[in-house]
Amino acid sequence: VKDADVEADAEADFDAGVDAGVEVDVASHRDVDQHERSPEKMSLRHNHDGDGVATTTAFLDHVIWRAFTLVFAFVCVMFGAYTTSFYLRTLIRNRLDAWDIINPGIYHSDRWDSNTAMSLHFVGGAYMMVLGPLQFIKAIRRHYIDFHRWNGRLTVTGITLAASGGMYYTCAVGTTVAHKSGNVVNVANVLFAASFLLCVAQIYRHARWTKQIQLHKLWAYRIAALCFGNIFARLSVLLVCAVFGQDAEALRAAMSGLDAILFVPFLLLADQLWRREQQQQQQQEEGSFDASIVNHPSDPASPSSSLSSRSLLTSMLLLTIVSLKFILLTLFIVSALMQVWIHWMPYLAAPLDADSSDQEDDIDDAHH
Repeated sequence: VKDADVEADAEADFDAGVDAGVEVDVASHRDVDQHERSPEKMSLRHNHDGDGVATTTAFLDHVIWRAFTLVFAFVCVMFGAYTTSFYLRTLIRNRLDAWDIINPGIYHSDRWDSNTAMSLHFVGGAYMMVLGPLQFIKAIRRHYIDFHRWNGRLTVTGITLAASGGMYYTCAVGTTVAHKSGNVVNVANVLFAASFLLCVAQIYRHARWTKQIQLHKLWAYRIAALCFGNIFARLSVLLVCAVFGQDAEALRAAMSGLDAILFVPFLLLADQLWRREQQQQQQQEEGSFDASIVNHPSDPASPSSSLSSRSLLTSMLLLTIVSLKFILLTLFIVSALMQVWIHWMPYLAAPLDADSSDQEDDIDDAHH
C-alpha cells in the first residue's frame, strides 16, 4: 500500500509538472525502485516465500488435491453408472424383485409403498451422483449460468427424492442390515437423510430468496461432504470385508451406520475450505497481503537461529501433513478402485431374466 501511494504521488507530480511546463524531478521514481530493492524488503519477501520447502509442499498439496478431485469424480460417475445401469433397468422392465441380487431382502412383494420409496431413492440418487458434481465446476458456473441453474434445480429435486425415499423406506421396513445390528443403523440413516434435506433447503433458500451466493456455496460444500461421507463409509466397509473376509458379516452390519457419523469430519473440512476461500477473496480485494508485509515487519532484533529453528519446525510440520494426506489419498484410491471393480462393475450388465440364484453364484465367483 505504501509503495502504491509513493508511485501514485510521483505520477501526479509528473503530470502537474508537464501541465505547468516545468521540469519535474523524478527522484521519487528512483526512491520507489530503491525501496523495492532494499534489503529489508527483499528479506521480508524471502521470509514469506520460505526456503523452498513451503513452495514444494504447496505444489504437492495442490497435486494431491487435484488427484483426489479426479478420483472422487470418477467414483461419482461409476456409482451413478452402477445405479443407472442396474436399478433403473429394473424399474423400466418392472423387475423390482431383481434388487435382491445385490441386496437380499430389499424388495418386499407385499409392500408397494416401500418399493416406490426405494425406486425414488434410486432415481434421485442416480441423477445426483452423475450430474450433481457438474455444479462445482467453476467454468460451467461462469460461462453456462443457465445450465448451472437448471441442473441445480434438477439436482435439488433428485436429492430431495433420494433422501425422502430413503427416509420413508427406513421408517417403514428398516434397512437390510438393521436385523443384525439393531435400530442404531435405522436411526443413523434417518438422521443422515434429514441432514441432506436440511442442506437442500438452505441451498435453494440462499439461491432463490436471500440471494446470498456465498452462503449458497457453503451449503453446497456441506452437501458434497455428506455425499463423500456416504461413499467413504461404503469404502470403509469394503476394506473391513477385504481384511477380515466373509467372517466379518456382523462387523460389516455394525459399520453400515458409519455414513451418519463419518460425514461429520468432512463437514468440518468443507467449512474450513469455504472460510479459506473467503479469506483469500477478501485479501485479494483489500490488498491485505501487501499491507501485512509493510505494517508487520519481522523483528530485526530477533536472532537468526530462532528464525531458522522455527523455519525448520514449520517445514517438518508441512512435510508431515503432506505425507499424511498422501497416505490417505492412496488408501482412498485403492479402496475406490476395489469398490468399482468388485462391487459395481459386475452389476453394470447383469442380466435380469436369469434365475436369481444363478446370478448370485456367478457374481460371487467374480467377487472371489
